[in-house]
Amino acid sequence: MHAGQQTAQPPTASVSVSPVLPQPGQATPQPQQAVHPHAAAIGKEAAEHHQRKEPHPTAHAGLIGFGVFVVLGILCFAPMLPGKIWHDAPGSSQAFSTGDQNLSCLGTLGPVTTTESFDTKLGFPVVYNYATTSHMRAECGGKAQTAVGGHTSQFNPIAVAIDFAIPLGLSIITAKLWRKFRSTD
Repeated sequence: MHAGQQTAQPPTASVSVSPVLPQPGQATPQPQQAVHPHAAAIGKEAAEHHQRKEPHPTAHAGLIGFGVFVVLGILCFAPMLPGKIWHDAPGSSQAFSTGDQNLSCLGTLGPVTTTESFDTKLGFPVVYNYATTSHMRAECGGKAQTAVGGHTSQFNPIAVAIDFAIPLGLSIITAKLWRKFRSTD
């Protein structure tokens, strides 16, 4: 057999509050809050302090440093400034393809001159990506002939690291200098 347990619960009273509606032409009654006099003084002082608070002179150092990083990063990675090519950099990947054309002559082919032109050159101060095309030129029977000799390209991951580290370092230095010269100490 199971014995049922009963728990005694206190009776609950329900209270209904109906809002008092103002009559037309009467002002709406505002609820009043009990405010401790000391708390009111602290709240007033904090509000006045908040209104007259000015930012610290070095508050924008991080923003200035980030701006310098973005501008220098764009200059280092865009093809705006010429950089130095590091041909034998460790970890570089290079590709070469022969040209689509050849110089041919039924008679005697004159001296062949080869020129190289850059198609793309990205990175400053060290070029991290470039592509070139070599052009060959020679004379055959008094007529000039030209042909594409080949294409080369290179990607240098160390140059990417260098081109990233320079703007990062200069932006940190700029932020620290901003903080140093703008501080009021």
